[in-house]
Amino acid sequence: MRFRDQGVLITGAASGIGRQLALAFAAEGARLAIADIDQAAVEATAADIRALGRRAITLKAELGQEAEVSQLIPTATKALGPLGVL
Repeated sequence: MRFRDQGVLITGAASGIGRQLALAFAAEGARLAIADIDQAAVEATAADIRALGRRAITLKAELGQEAEVSQLIPTATKALGPLGVL
């Protein structure tokens, strides 16, 4: 497990490439903070990560909104500890 217990933050994790990256990092042992504007879909991604036995927190964020983006890293590090991958 190349990312065992490393904190990883992924945006756009509700679908597409972001979702696949989140699942791949989870399979490699990462703890994940996953963000997307689509809260229901990002929760579904988190459920799949948890089914792999890994930790995942979800964050709702519109990347065009500076106030929301500025909270991603502090919230993720508070929940997961240091982040190794953004």
